[in-house]
Amino acid sequence: MNGTTNYSTLTDQEKVRYMLTNPALAKTINYNCDVFSTLKIVRKDENEDDLTRLLKNPNPFQTQRQFLWMYRFWIMFGSAYLKSESNNIASSNAKLFWLEPQKFTWDDKLLDKLDKLMISKKSKNDLMRETIEYTYRDGSKSLIPLGDISAFHDLANGMGNWLKGNSRIDPLYKIISNSESGLDSKNINLEFSRKYLVAGQYDISKNLNSPVGMQNVEKEGIVSKLRSKQAVHPIKAQVDIKRFVDNLANLKLDESFNEDLNKIGSMYNIPSDVLEAIKGTSTYENMEKSTARHIEYSEMPKGMDLLEGLCTQFELNPEDYELIFANNSFMKVFEKDQSEIFKSNAKTMESLVKIGGDANEIAEMLGMNLKFKKNAESNQQI
Repeated sequence: MNGTTNYSTLTDQEKVRYMLTNPALAKTINYNCDVFSTLKIVRKDENEDDLTRLLKNPNPFQTQRQFLWMYRFWIMFGSAYLKSESNNIASSNAKLFWLEPQKFTWDDKLLDKLDKLMISKKSKNDLMRETIEYTYRDGSKSLIPLGDISAFHDLANGMGNWLKGNSRIDPLYKIISNSESGLDSKNINLEFSRKYLVAGQYDISKNLNSPVGMQNVEKEGIVSKLRSKQAVHPIKAQVDIKRFVDNLANLKLDESFNEDLNKIGSMYNIPSDVLEAIKGTSTYENMEKSTARHIEYSEMPKGMDLLEGLCTQFELNPEDYELIFANNSFMKVFEKDQSEIFKSNAKTMESLVKIGGDANEIAEMLGMNLKFKKNAESNQQI
């Protein structure tokens, strides 16, 4: 045995497998995806247009919520790739599909081109005419032009590949691997906790003519007695019974899992209060406030990336749209806090105006979007 760690680089296929099967990582991913899927992209003028209609039914197999869920899932993988069947949003063929990144084949020839600086418009257009191989489950392959794909990234792209971003799963690999080992350890210990070691007290000085050790018939007899429903068992000699695993709690395997969850969740910017709530150790109000802040700092930027990408794809103006989570309970907490702040500012303003302050200057100082005008006769602010 040696004391060195044994970690290897994860392939894209392995990353997807861990995202779906490792409990700590999957819990983190599912939380972010569930929150993001409540997003609504609406027009600021409150009218419906081709984009908002398309998002309600992006393709024949997904609802808007499922479409947004998968976007967030692939962003947490590292990069999300959107393929549209048409760049004309008014066309009936304008369907949106998320591609599975692990099905791409990044060959060396393509990677060499994606590593180059694209200075001119012509060089970019030439690159977008290149194709990438996409392999389906049955082994059949499709060549997809890069120009048909819109790429979205979690972290920075352009580190050797303009179309592939870095993944947070790479620095998390050791934690994920340790979490897997911890779960395996608990599974094995639970199995052994059901098993017992039975030993008979044998005095060879009193049994000189007897064979040393317990015979098979004696072993079978003890096992039979231990597994029977009989309450009293007469025995010839004292028997010592011990568990293989005496105290599973001393191993602190659940505590280790929670620590892994904390580390993975923090890597994906989930606040500690939310992580504590996920584990059932935080209050509802703290969780709601932390969720609202998480949306503002983490989910809104990802939503803006998606909106801008869609607008670029279909030549629309992103300024015509807005992202809202307003129908969700956690946003009500922010609204309540803002209401309390407004009340406090209003009282402050009232006090300052009474001693001669200018209402408009005070409103600006307090960050209140209010305008006042003066009564020409009384010179009083109204």
